[in-house]
Amino acid sequence: MIDFAERLGFRKQFIHSMKGDWKGVPASMKDVRTLPEATFEDVLREINLGCLSIGYNGQTPERLKRQLQWAHVFDINTKKAVGGPVDGEQWGLPWPCWSDKHPGTPILYRNDIPVSQGGCGFRATWGPKAPDGSILLAGKGSAPPGGPKEGYPAEKNYALDLTQEAIKSALAEGRSPYGNGRARFNSWNIADPVPTHREPIHSPRPELIVKWPTYDDVKEHYRVPQLYKSLQKPDWVKRYPLILTTGRVVEMEGGGAAERNSWWLVELNPEVYVEMHPKVAHDNGLRHGDWCWIESPEDLDGRSSRVWVKVKITKRVGPDTIFMPYHWGGMFEGKSLMNKFPEGTVPYSIGESANTITNYGYDRVTQMQETKTGLCRISKPKQS
Repeated sequence: MIDFAERLGFRKQFIHSMKGDWKGVPASMKDVRTLPEATFEDVLREINLGCLSIGYNGQTPERLKRQLQWAHVFDINTKKAVGGPVDGEQWGLPWPCWSDKHPGTPILYRNDIPVSQGGCGFRATWGPKAPDGSILLAGKGSAPPGGPKEGYPAEKNYALDLTQEAIKSALAEGRSPYGNGRARFNSWNIADPVPTHREPIHSPRPELIVKWPTYDDVKEHYRVPQLYKSLQKPDWVKRYPLILTTGRVVEMEGGGAAERNSWWLVELNPEVYVEMHPKVAHDNGLRHGDWCWIESPEDLDGRSSRVWVKVKITKRVGPDTIFMPYHWGGMFEGKSLMNKFPEGTVPYSIGESANTITNYGYDRVTQMQETKTGLCRISKPKQS
């Protein structure tokens, strides 16, 4: 961020209140191992200030260090400290953690304990009333003890108040800063006010596309067009008969950039693979341990994408589905990208990214991509 600020011309203003010694930090930081520890602490403090709205401001560097020093007083079952300067705190200070005195919230929306001990009501993010005038604040008795006995709106401007006085005021009165509301069933301001099934854009069931079509195209959604119905073609499944779903494995997290730089984790899960049912493998002339291409339908430019992965035969997936973990990178359509990594950063394991073949499609409200329902096909490499 400091490098970015310098390139944009406001480095001085960006770091003026930071506590670390920044004089020796170059504009282009090629080796983060040379940065002072205070640098990383200031990064967390910046996150603390930027996440006031969700209560990520109590997890300060000082508190996290202190918890490590007093780890022995935390109960292994409850994860709560008994004794010492961390008495009453939850291990890791789970969010919302509203201040440097708040213990953290191990269970969201628990209203049988005070807010000061980790209690909170249901988050009130849509105001006190619905368009029809009905109350959206929690009813009487649906609130943590020690504060108001019923629902109340969010503390005004608490998310932008860098002094955090609004948050402290709410906590002193036994109130959660984000208010105490109730869940709503009729969501009047989104595409489907009442939850409605929509078939994925790349659906394997043409008859369900007719019954439950996807959304209409959106001409301008946050300044860009978003296509839905125009891309939902009932005949996709004829050429791409398998459902592609992607997900996690225990040893990895996210894109796997950190995990694939650990010998221990790479030894447990050394390479990217695709899980397929024995029938699918048989129909495609594949055996356990073979390599194959997985190909997705054409994109908006008429181009298909494909990945080169190892076959793992298992009945954990059905004969209509294949599974691929999404924790790999460093290869693209069968070619290594290791030469593009900076010196000293090449991971111990590289592989195709599952997102190369996940299909176009987004949830209309959350903008979450469709990573569980795409269509694909398998091709066996020709014998040389």
